[in-house]
Amino acid sequence: MKFSYRLLSSMLLLAAPFFSFASTSNLEATSGSNIAVSTDSVVTTEVVKAEPKLKISPTGRLYVNAAGLSLPTSESQWGVAIPEARIGLKATYDIYTFRIDVGFDYGKVSLKDVAITAQFTPKWSLKVGHFYQPFGLQATNTGTRASIIHARPSAIFDPSRSIGIMAMYEHSQWFAQFGVAGEPKAAVLTANELGKTGYSASTRLLYRPFREDSKFLHIGWSGAWVSPEFNSDPELNHNSFTFTATLPTTISKITAFSEVVTDAHSMFKFTPELLASYGRFALESQYYYGRVFVKDGLNGGYLNGSNDFVGQGVYAKLHVLLLGNGYKYKSSEGKIDRLAPKSLNMVFNYNYLELNSIGDIKHRMNDASVTLSWYINRYLTWRLRGGYTWYWEHMSQQPIGYNHAKPNGFGGVETSFQLLF
Repeated sequence: MKFSYRLLSSMLLLAAPFFSFASTSNLEATSGSNIAVSTDSVVTTEVVKAEPKLKISPTGRLYVNAAGLSLPTSESQWGVAIPEARIGLKATYDIYTFRIDVGFDYGKVSLKDVAITAQFTPKWSLKVGHFYQPFGLQATNTGTRASIIHARPSAIFDPSRSIGIMAMYEHSQWFAQFGVAGEPKAAVLTANELGKTGYSASTRLLYRPFREDSKFLHIGWSGAWVSPEFNSDPELNHNSFTFTATLPTTISKITAFSEVVTDAHSMFKFTPELLASYGRFALESQYYYGRVFVKDGLNGGYLNGSNDFVGQGVYAKLHVLLLGNGYKYKSSEGKIDRLAPKSLNMVFNYNYLELNSIGDIKHRMNDASVTLSWYINRYLTWRLRGGYTWYWEHMSQQPIGYNHAKPNGFGGVETSFQLLF
């Protein structure tokens, strides 16, 4: 009898997808059967969704750098450094991706990318945690993912990592990001230590008419609104912005100039961007503009624009692929993807930066460099950079007799072995 029930169950299971039939009596399912008979005698099958699997992989990076420098004092210096070592993990579960990275910058522990991303549809995703808010092409090209060893002088406008939320839309020719976040210091100071928490809102929009290998183009625009930042001086706390430009080396920390803008109400900044590639050539470029709205202390704190602080800059990077199969476009981030192993890439880089009050230039910096990158294998990259930097300060900031026409000069050659996994 049990055999007859099992045989009948098997026959019904095979026939269920194609037709239904009437039954004069209810069937009692035997143990292990997945057949169910409803009250109207229509046979259905129960589909059980498989439980998503948790996948975890380690991540990390390491820089080992050495350089020889010609300092502004006409002295020479050479040295070695490990400017950053990082360890972390990446995990995926269902529609979620988790990432946590902890870095050791010159021996000091620092929090890097710590975030959760939910991919709701192929077009829409949401990211929450500690990461770079959207603002321009170079905000995605940090660390070993960059094509040069050092940040550009115009990186003074790039955002720092902060705790926030970001929505992303990606579809065919269009790419958009929008994020809101607390100020960067909120990741290391409590609310009562901050006094109050500053905030920012930013967006990045791209149009990408074509994205073929070795032939792609995108045109973009980013904008951001930022409130005043934390300062350890109570009189300047959340009443100011600090702009600091450092010279391009990792073995020394040398400040070219630093400016504190007081009585600040807020800052608006924007940057158009261009990324293009054809054959063995690629071009990256951005223009930056930032304006700090300064309160008028003589008229009840109103804004009149006469005391506003303005910064602007531009950079261009020309890539030439000496060895390799061409550049590829990374659609999910809107940038050049990491080159294949055995590739040899050369980048010519030029930057200009200017900071001033209205009609009064206070600081300027030019930087030119050439960087050679050899992608040894999937994980290891070697870079060699040579460059020179000129920077000026306004005559009113210098002692009597200062020659404004003669800038400070800084040059050097630096190499870096970079491990990324």
